[in-house]
Amino acid sequence: MDMAKRVAQKMAELWQLHGNQMFVFKIAMREELPGDLRGLCGKGYLIASLCMKEIAAIYDQLKSPLDDGSLQVSEEEITELAEVPELSKGKSAELMIRYLKFKQCRLLKKYTRILGYFEKTEADLKVLRDHIFVLKRLAERLEGAGAGW
Repeated sequence: MDMAKRVAQKMAELWQLHGNQMFVFKIAMREELPGDLRGLCGKGYLIASLCMKEIAAIYDQLKSPLDDGSLQVSEEEITELAEVPELSKGKSAELMIRYLKFKQCRLLKKYTRILGYFEKTEADLKVLRDHIFVLKRLAERLEGAGAGW
């Protein structure tokens, strides 16, 4: 597999993880959470949405057309996401926060691994580093939100 295809595949994986994040944040916002935590989940949802759009633009440069099927949620992820509503029903905000932190950590690890595929001068590398910066701040805020438990 050539380098462009590998990078496109990795970008598709990031896109899918962000889609999962949006879904989880949306579910979290439906729960009875403290106002500051609900606001944090809303910001997380918007961040995931914006990152998905920028990743789709990078992906489009690497591999076209965009609707080639790589930017689809896999069967495994659908199964995992189907468990999220069960996770949150009747459970505490603490459990939801732990799950959100886990997903955020997984996403950041994926970003870190992908950086090596880009030249230091590429504009796309800056976009990804900006995503990492914003995602780390969100992860820190999630960490702070669960500190009281």
